[in-house]
Amino acid sequence: MRIPLVSEFETGEPWRLQNDRAGVAVPILVKGSLGERSYRLLSEVVDRVSLNDTGNINRLQVVNNSDDAVFIRKGSIVKGDTQTRALTLSIIVAPKSAMQAEIKCVYASKGIRSGASFEFSGRYTPTRVTSSLRESQSSTWEAVREHTVEAPKILMQAFSAGVFDRSVDASLQSKMGTDDLEGYLGAEESVVDEAMRNVPVDHVRQVGLAVIDLDGVVALELFDHPESWRALSKSVTRNYADILNKMAPDIFDINLGKVRQHVEDFLTRLRNMGGKVVYGEDQYRTYEVKEGRFVGEFTTSNDVLVHVLVTRQEKVESRPKPEPRSSPIYMINRIMNEDRRLAPQQLHREDIVNESLVPAQMSGQDNAALKVDYLTKKRGYETLLALRESGKAFNELQRVTGMSTATVTKALREAEGLGLVQRSYRSSDASTVYELTVDGKRLDPRKFKATIED
Repeated sequence: MRIPLVSEFETGEPWRLQNDRAGVAVPILVKGSLGERSYRLLSEVVDRVSLNDTGNINRLQVVNNSDDAVFIRKGSIVKGDTQTRALTLSIIVAPKSAMQAEIKCVYASKGIRSGASFEFSGRYTPTRVTSSLRESQSSTWEAVREHTVEAPKILMQAFSAGVFDRSVDASLQSKMGTDDLEGYLGAEESVVDEAMRNVPVDHVRQVGLAVIDLDGVVALELFDHPESWRALSKSVTRNYADILNKMAPDIFDINLGKVRQHVEDFLTRLRNMGGKVVYGEDQYRTYEVKEGRFVGEFTTSNDVLVHVLVTRQEKVESRPKPEPRSSPIYMINRIMNEDRRLAPQQLHREDIVNESLVPAQMSGQDNAALKVDYLTKKRGYETLLALRESGKAFNELQRVTGMSTATVTKALREAEGLGLVQRSYRSSDASTVYELTVDGKRLDPRKFKATIED
């Protein structure tokens, strides 16, 4: 079934936190008059819906004691005395009825117990985690870990530009890399609320929001009615803080007029997307959507659209297999382990545990293999070699290396992801500067020149 977008929509004025940010929020407005809603959201009737642990790690008992059908959004985080979990898809629960919802764990350090009660936390999974919820539990764990490592870096970069009070730095640092997603979101809440207070989410005709970065649409969500959007808009948009606060390379100048047209074109494209039923109860259906890099869902009542959520999946590069001792990868492992100040447990997690209890961790060997793979590519070699002398702004790095804008952008993204390069703020000309981290300084790219791949 195709997404039944019956209403006509238009875009509102695009919004950026500051001119140096790569993320843009675009409100989606509905045209024409609308009738009454046929349902309520969980946040509106939370005292009349009970949530309980079934004893099955992937199932949640939902009892709707209200007189209204209740919509529960994908990524809703529920917490209690057992493992904190999140719904893997949106559902509508009929009035005075009970059903079981599919869930994934987003907190590794608690067990499960049949009959234990849950409560809705009022929070939702961020985009990276939301995109993983229909995959394996280990994929969700990895997404949680990546978000709680990468999002604080982005927010702390915003601190250096004077957006936030530096006093919150310690609370973010303490939660970096945690396996407790809901705990992390709570720690960053005051920071994010400060950053996002002006995001356009309360237009009288607003039913949704599109979030854009330098690669296009990251996420698009809309309801059939402004009252539904208004009921969760601030809670949901909080999870786009890492996207909207990410710094844009100095060389980029974002055309907001074209951003608006891009979202309108995506809405047209949305009408041609189709999905298969993954949940059905009475007249309510949820369909799963997969098209290219986009995944998501849409929910209907009597075949009329209630809600649609589509997010972009980020590409994950495959990790190289361990190499023999004669290879450059073995050499890099030796280099990385020369610093004996690193305790063994900082390089490896030795425990063998069930993947439903502990998120996957990258071993020191895998991480080193990815670093040498980066160094043996021309773009990686040229980038690290140029930064060995001193930190450089994007345009300076492009001039020194002679690489194209796209190649420099890709090289820097890879290096930041591997922990070899970090961003800093140069006060003399108010520019963002890329410089080597401690790990980046320990590697000499000249040792790998013989293995460079074009």
